[in-house]
Amino acid sequence: MNQRNIRVLSLLPVIGHPRDSKRIAMLRSEGFDVRAAAFTRPYHQGRMPDCDVTFLGHIEHGRYVSRLVKMMFAIPELRRLIRNADLIYASGPDLGAFAQIAALFLGKPVVIEVGDIRKIQVSRGLVGSALRALETIVANRASLLVSTTGAFMTEYYRNTLHVGTPYLVIENKLEPGIDGPEPRKTGDFTIGYFGMLRCVTSWRILEALAASMPTWNILVAGMAFQPPDIEKRIERLPNVKWLGEYKSPQDLPQLYGQVDMIWASPFPGPDESNWRWARSNRFYEACHFRKPLIVYRGSGDGNAVRTYDIGIEIGGDSIETNVREINAVSKDDIERWSRNMSEIEPSVYTLTDESTLLGESLAMIVGRAYPAGKRRPALMDTE
Repeated sequence: MNQRNIRVLSLLPVIGHPRDSKRIAMLRSEGFDVRAAAFTRPYHQGRMPDCDVTFLGHIEHGRYVSRLVKMMFAIPELRRLIRNADLIYASGPDLGAFAQIAALFLGKPVVIEVGDIRKIQVSRGLVGSALRALETIVANRASLLVSTTGAFMTEYYRNTLHVGTPYLVIENKLEPGIDGPEPRKTGDFTIGYFGMLRCVTSWRILEALAASMPTWNILVAGMAFQPPDIEKRIERLPNVKWLGEYKSPQDLPQLYGQVDMIWASPFPGPDESNWRWARSNRFYEACHFRKPLIVYRGSGDGNAVRTYDIGIEIGGDSIETNVREINAVSKDDIERWSRNMSEIEPSVYTLTDESTLLGESLAMIVGRAYPAGKRRPALMDTE
């Protein structure tokens, strides 16, 4: 089937998530006609989707009952959009369920991308068990699961939920063609803390580090959630600088050009599994820009850092222990880790043929939904 005739509706929980927007760009590069439907909520506007977007309403962080009600009210509008699509590409299992409900009796395949495994998904008790039972039904009804790491599929969907749906792994790698970092200006040693900032322990360590090492700088950029007064705290530290939000990928060379190391060490809760299975965006970006990493010991990033010898693993029981480990980093360590990064094969952190594989997979799914002789719906007015 000609991919240029395939209409994909991308269903998004927020606008501005770099991975979701990257996925839309990948599909468009393969010739798909992509439109998006999305909810709005406070979020880092890191990268806007390059397609038409229909907004389904506004939702708030953490208000799950309110979110469910608003999603139910949005079903008629989503169903109208689905009638004009050949396939729905849902970002996350909750939106996958939402799409499947809205698409009932329309015969439209649903693909679900899994970017995270949340704490509630692996929690014990009645709520966790009920959620996993529902997710098993949703995942088994999907035509394809797309995951940012194979471990999400094998450890959670296969071994825990026993889901048999085919899957495709597309890591959070950078797109090809992104420039290297701008030349590092001379100055004090600087650690970069970028992205969605919501780990209180990370900030407490960096705050203590800045206070104990006045010749070290901390550069903070992105959208700050935790602690809620982080911007005021930054103002009290002369060697910590707050840049606010940035755009990905266009701002990355300038941003990474200002730092010597990258903080990629969110501290997980005792019941969380996500950190063990996945690599963060910071890992791929740091490899491209040759900036050594500070990561959590035993995490997906930590395993890679240890394998390639490209940074330091922390994870002590106290703030003081972690600060002491970071303080021990020397200039020779930085130089060795940077050299090792330059020897990593670019395919480890840069996309290669993933767009083609994704496009071929979706075309096969649509081809099965509309085999030869079965008429596809005529294009409908979406205004």
